Amino acid sequence: MSAQMRSIVAVRLGAIRVRTRNVKLGAESPFIRIEVDCPDAPSIAEFADEYSEAERVRFVVVGAIAGGSIVTISKLWLFPWLRVFSESADCQSVFGIRGTTVLGYGLFEGIPLFATLLIIATFGRRGLRILREGRLPPSFEKVFRPTRIERGSKAKAVGYLQLFAATPMLSLLVWGTNHAGAFARRSDSRPSECPAGVPLQRFTPHVR
Repeated sequence: MSAQMRSIVAVRLGAIRVRTRNVKLGAESPFIRIEVDCPDAPSIAEFADEYSEAERVRFVVVGAIAGGSIVTISKLWLFPWLRVFSESADCQSVFGIRGTTVLGYGLFEGIPLFATLLIIATFGRRGLRILREGRLPPSFEKVFRPTRIERGSKAKAVGYLQLFAATPMLSLLVWGTNHAGAFARRSDSRPSECPAGVPLQRFTPHVR
């Protein structure tokens, strides 16, 4: 190799970092394994970790059990409870609070509040992680199909979108707060259908 060629190679090797690993080589192998970091090299696409087959099966099974449980409880208990309670709210009380008041505040405030907290705990938390790390999807989050890791403005846009995903539901909560009291007052002002002289009964949920 000529002196000019050796100098060019030396300059180029000076711009990169070479790390060697201790590896066991067979007697017939004259090679050494090295890793080279090239700061000026073009960026290589990064992909997020994917779920293994066992993790996917577990995810589907757990999701099916949880979803089936929610549907079953809603059909056998929650919806019948709401129907019975709404039909007799004038004659019921919950912890000493008139049933119509509970119904109004639960409808206009309880449901939007629960949805707001659920969105914040899922999408909002994930959006905050994306903004902190500057990457999408965030680290240690697995995916179901090959997904390229995005950085920069695109990751920030998705992060802000998820961080403020609860804004519409929060607006509905503020709106409901102003109407829950009015709903309860209108319900209380209507003639009661309860039998005369019968005090309010404490409501106990049951399944028909």
